[in-house]
Amino acid sequence: GSHMFVCLLGSAVPAFTGVDYTRISRNLKKGQVPNIHLASDGFGASPAGASDALLALGKELLVPVEKEEGRINILGYSPAAVGRVEKIRHGMEHLERRGFHSRVWGDGGLPEVKKAAAAGLNWVVSGEGLALARWMERTFSIPYLAGIPMGVNAMLDWRKQVNLLMGRDDELLEPPGPVPAAAVQPRILVTGEPLLARSIARALKEDFGYGQVMIALYAPVPSLRNYYRDVLGETGWIGFADTDEFLRLAKQADLVVGDPVYQDCLDMLGKERNVPGLIPIPDSLVSGEQYLDMEYEIFGRKGGEYMRRFLNETMDT
Repeated sequence: GSHMFVCLLGSAVPAFTGVDYTRISRNLKKGQVPNIHLASDGFGASPAGASDALLALGKELLVPVEKEEGRINILGYSPAAVGRVEKIRHGMEHLERRGFHSRVWGDGGLPEVKKAAAAGLNWVVSGEGLALARWMERTFSIPYLAGIPMGVNAMLDWRKQVNLLMGRDDELLEPPGPVPAAAVQPRILVTGEPLLARSIARALKEDFGYGQVMIALYAPVPSLRNYYRDVLGETGWIGFADTDEFLRLAKQADLVVGDPVYQDCLDMLGKERNVPGLIPIPDSLVSGEQYLDMEYEIFGRKGGEYMRRFLNETMDT
């Protein structure tokens, strides 16, 4: 049909056998079949591959179009990167209440996907959408906000930035401001999707006064480390490649924030003293869909209250 578009994806066996995707793509185009080859061989890390694919699709499909009043794209959303869409629904509701119209890029079929350059703002909800957002900023002058704000300070700051960037700064928003440093300073290890891990670390510092926070990201292959560098920069995080490396880091912590599967790793510490507690926030890169339907929150005030409940239990404060 007129909206047909073919994506060519590779995997391990075709890579071994030398399948020529460039030639396949060229032949399809000769046959009037629009397509794009999303380079993949089945050996790279999925977040890095998703990031590359979103950028390639954007470059192939997006063209300058007339701006659409109040339109905001949500980039980088997928259940694998963020969890169920309900986890960002509260943010989408904030946008709707202000008269903005948020759309997850990829929803609505090809005609809707091609309209993304009509937006006034891109909200990037995972690192997978960051390369596309940066390209769209350079190409179409569309600004972006990166990350899911956790806690009341970050959420109100996010709302303020949305209003400013959308030319609607008429809402009185007063974040309470960072709390003073807590009297007891637990050592906290945060792991998970990189932008979310950064948001959690910010919430722990600004909303709870905990400054000893380390971001540690699961990076078993070089492509993931390179991806994390693209998303977070060179500093402010460390990588671990296996259970032994994770446990070495966990032994230095009083508390771990991460996927529930890490509880199995922490249990391996046995009866050692000071085994850290765990605040569970699912990470599909680690556990697939196993925990995506558990009750947890990551956005705004609700995300902060979710953290507070566990912090009160774990730290006995």
